[in-house]
Amino acid sequence: MILSFDVGSTYCKGALFTPGRERLRLIARGCVPTSPQHLPDGVYRLLEELKLSPEALAELEVFWSSSAKGGLGIVALGIVPELTLKMAREAACSAGGKIVKVFNYKLNADDLKQINLLAPDILLFTGGTDGGNEDIVLHNARLLGNLNRDIPVIYAGNRAVRPQIRELFAAHELYIVENVLPDMDNPDPVPAQNRIREIFLDRIVAGKGLDEIVSLTGSNPLPTPYAMLEFIRTVRASGKMGDFGVIDLGGATTDFYSACRTEPGAGVIVRGFCEPEVKRSVEGDIGMRVSAGSAFEAAYSRIVRRLERQRLQVADFAAYVGKVTANPAATEKLFDRILAGACVSVAAERHAGRNRRVYTVNGGVEVRSGKDLRSIQTVIGSGGYLAGCDAAFMRQAFAGATPRHENEICLLPRSPVFRFDRGYLLPLLANAAGKYPEAACGTLSEILSGES
Repeated sequence: MILSFDVGSTYCKGALFTPGRERLRLIARGCVPTSPQHLPDGVYRLLEELKLSPEALAELEVFWSSSAKGGLGIVALGIVPELTLKMAREAACSAGGKIVKVFNYKLNADDLKQINLLAPDILLFTGGTDGGNEDIVLHNARLLGNLNRDIPVIYAGNRAVRPQIRELFAAHELYIVENVLPDMDNPDPVPAQNRIREIFLDRIVAGKGLDEIVSLTGSNPLPTPYAMLEFIRTVRASGKMGDFGVIDLGGATTDFYSACRTEPGAGVIVRGFCEPEVKRSVEGDIGMRVSAGSAFEAAYSRIVRRLERQRLQVADFAAYVGKVTANPAATEKLFDRILAGACVSVAAERHAGRNRRVYTVNGGVEVRSGKDLRSIQTVIGSGGYLAGCDAAFMRQAFAGATPRHENEICLLPRSPVFRFDRGYLLPLLANAAGKYPEAACGTLSEILSGES
């Protein structure tokens, strides 16, 4: 029998399965509030709900993941946003981290002060192709000599300046990996991804009792977003679904995964790199509980418009945000719906690419930046709040995504079918998919309720 569980920022979810060749058969599932001060307490309560003793784990196959803290907070530094900084984002998000701030081109003293105040778990320092720009990279490195000593630095930039980087960061915790962009045709985010996951284990597992869970299970956790991304890849490769997306709305972050391949048509110019077929973006500033305050800020204007249409007071909503941030178990049904809709809308808007109409001497052309999601046929809603939603809610949330500029359109799915992970089993299947890929994919369609 299999036990799979996930230690999230708001809830601990778990399920028992029996493995089969075509599917994992669900035996029992449970969900309890996460105990943020000592994470094992929530796990022990989850085991009680599943009618398991800690000793029983020795007789089970155990797979588990954690997104406690909402993942590692990463500040990404690059030179050109469409090039090295884009690759830094991909490396961080694919490894289970969340980008809390990005900086490009030359840093200044105010930028350094902001990084120190943010106190991220990692500074991902990129810039320049191998043999390319050295001046800006070294300028930034010299300024970062005054970086707080307890912020680990991953250098994944121009290899030509590695000796200077080692010297300038001699007093810091420094990791040098292969360049995320060694040349324009061969991006390489994998070494940086691997190092971020290693730091995840060192930093997260040692905090708030996760090491006790490691002793209990005999294994280290997967970062939840990483497990999910790999599962999305597995589902995509299985051919069991067409083009699809997943929105995972949590207490600390809102993650958007897309699995679709898009080719620009005639008259479309792609700006930057081609987008990966399977992509994850994580919005570390929008969530239903831990990040409710920053979500309110990020989506302030659209939330205010919604409140005004329903003749609700902004002050009352602000009080609700303070309440749920302090006590994740608190809830107010109408305000929850407004906040959730804003989170989904912002996440979709940020994940989707843009087509912008540009006029040249030869006529008009479309300039594309980001990923075209219009071929997506199915969008799966997952996470605590989305488990109980319906298609009307999702359609309204997607309709709230707006372009940033005139003559621009968001490349969102045209008219997808919305399905829902009612039991919040997606991350649990993702944990087990490493060993049971076919069975986990086979179970996916069974746990999704139809459009409602």
